[in-house]
Amino acid sequence: MHVLAAEVLSTEGHGFSTPPYSLESVKLQGPWVPVNLPHALPPELMPGIDDPLNPRTVVTWYRLQLPRQQATANQSSPRYLYIPRWKTDGQLAVYVSGRLVYGSNGNLLWNGSNHPLWITLHETQSAALADSILLRIERLRASGAAVSSVRLGRQDEIGWRYRMRDMLQIQLPLIVSAAFLAVGLFALFVWLRQKLASREPDSLYLLFFAMSLASFIRSLHFYAGQFKLPVPDQWFGWLTISSLFWLIAASHFLLVRLHRRPQPWLSRAVIGSPISPIIARQILTRFRSGAAAFRPPLEVCAPMPLPSPVSGDQAMLSSRELEVLQLITRGFTADEIARLIQVSPHTVQTYVRRIYSKLKVRSKAEAIYEARHHGLLSD
Repeated sequence: MHVLAAEVLSTEGHGFSTPPYSLESVKLQGPWVPVNLPHALPPELMPGIDDPLNPRTVVTWYRLQLPRQQATANQSSPRYLYIPRWKTDGQLAVYVSGRLVYGSNGNLLWNGSNHPLWITLHETQSAALADSILLRIERLRASGAAVSSVRLGRQDEIGWRYRMRDMLQIQLPLIVSAAFLAVGLFALFVWLRQKLASREPDSLYLLFFAMSLASFIRSLHFYAGQFKLPVPDQWFGWLTISSLFWLIAASHFLLVRLHRRPQPWLSRAVIGSPISPIIARQILTRFRSGAAAFRPPLEVCAPMPLPSPVSGDQAMLSSRELEVLQLITRGFTADEIARLIQVSPHTVQTYVRRIYSKLKVRSKAEAIYEARHHGLLSD
């Protein structure tokens, strides 16, 4: 049985209230407006300033229009209510024959709205068929809400719809996210084993683990909410939002490490937005070159010693040009190189042009490639 029509009644108030257990004490008076399902409740276009302790709210009731054959349906097997989709920043409650049968258990944001609802209408021998079904949505006036169409029927009639949606919408994404995290844990194990074996650990493994962990945390809010969260709501919200920045940062530095083509301006944009400037600068100074080993911040970084005299291909560059080339490879900008070797940025640009001319290249990436090809750079 596919319910595509309902009547809506909305009342305004202040603050969130616990849904009543029974509708006997609730007077649902007012004009009921017929609507078609699915139905969306738009937010207030010009929201005012709310009191955080007593915000302005709206309680919306949906009274489902049940077909007449429901009253004469066969009662030999249990009936179920299936709601594929619902969304609100608030509370949802479902009433069958005037009795509360479901209430969202999470907080106002992580309320399990991504989960399809599967509710037993009657499963005892003497239970009566549902004569009315009401949905109660309480939300902030500044936020919207929506309800999909509703299905009623026996397990063999609509059960496959619920199982299919639950698999594709909840279970499968969770399995994929958990599998990605498992691969990240394996990468962390490899990194730790390299470190314990007194070998130089490859930061690629650590970056991949950080990316998988951030991805898993980012997706948690899609699966949480049917039960009370084990952490405070504020911490869970902070984790959900911050993990998106962590995922972007880990992915960025993983690509930098793979391609060995640092982009200092892009690294500043990726790291500088979600964290403090001090921490961002420390991370940038460590990952700018894409190398596995960390190096100290620029302020305490002493000028590099001049390369020792060499023969062969290295003789094509002067000792100062080799020093500038080494710093370019490590990801320093022209201004930073000028401060390190105590010359002007214009002089650094002159050295860079000479390096490009002698190596017959036109970009930084080509210069690094040619320098490594001719053995001009030390690892």
